[in-house]
Amino acid sequence: MIKTFLSALSVILFVIPIIAYSFFPSSNLNIWLSTRPILAQIYAFPLATATMAAILSFLFFFLSFYKKNKQIRFYSGILLLLSLILLLFGTDKTLSSASNKTKTLKLVTWNVANQIEAQHIERIFSHFDADMAIFPELATNIRGEQENQRIKLLFHQVGLSMANYDIFTSPPTNSGIAPVTVIVKKSYGFYTEAKTFHTTRFGTIVLHSRKQNIPDIIALHTAPPLPGLMEIWKQDLNIIHNQLASKYPKAIIAGDFNATMRHGALAKISSHRDALNVLPPFERGTWNSQSPKLFNATIDHILLPKNHYYVKDLDIYRNHILIILYKIAPLVFIN
Repeated sequence: MIKTFLSALSVILFVIPIIAYSFFPSSNLNIWLSTRPILAQIYAFPLATATMAAILSFLFFFLSFYKKNKQIRFYSGILLLLSLILLLFGTDKTLSSASNKTKTLKLVTWNVANQIEAQHIERIFSHFDADMAIFPELATNIRGEQENQRIKLLFHQVGLSMANYDIFTSPPTNSGIAPVTVIVKKSYGFYTEAKTFHTTRFGTIVLHSRKQNIPDIIALHTAPPLPGLMEIWKQDLNIIHNQLASKYPKAIIAGDFNATMRHGALAKISSHRDALNVLPPFERGTWNSQSPKLFNATIDHILLPKNHYYVKDLDIYRNHILIILYKIAPLVFIN
């Protein structure tokens, strides 16, 4: 009797997180569960978790015949059902892209871990011809150098003029992590940095556009969900939802979130949609490029204001996202 009760309890405890994550991601229950240690890490890999659970269910299913144990067969069936639920409903639906012939924005976001070379600059700003690049972890100069000297030297090495670009870096966070850096092509738009009192642990930049038809940009880098940083990580997710997405519903928000869009307060964001959702679920992983796609986590994002931008093209290449956006032409009403 006790064994049966414990078995049933373990099944219930296993079912609740998967149902909450798959069908009710914005519920208070999922927000709480998704920010718990261990669960937070498992939630970052829903497809890998579902696939491994499905494999285990088949192994237990065949084992049940060998052992002639109907109880094992029953639980393997439940495990298979839950893995299918996670596979089918554990990621956001794939969005359709569109091609309104209006002004485009070529944007790159890439956490280079403060390691960048001339070939990277050439690929991003010459070959891809990015209008804007967001580097969640990049110092623009080595200690003792002139301002932005490191970036200027790299641009010079590939024959690009730094005079055609503006550079913005986030204020110091005393975290030991390089700041968030944004490089913008001047021909695309002129930006001014806005003061914000709500910054994520490793840096946040809010850029206001001086032109009405050019979007504001928010670039950020959160703490990771690691021991000693869990509370800070949760606070960062709350800042993104409560202070950034809510306050700037028409801004593009991009960077290293160290979370999926079903982690914590991110699941409550309704003003934006993740550009990565134009890709099939197995193609959305942004970390780690050294592992198979199945075991990649979607923790970097480009959040687009709903009904303002469509994705023309998007590619994830070695942990960095290259995207071309179409701005939706505003509706004009004639009386």
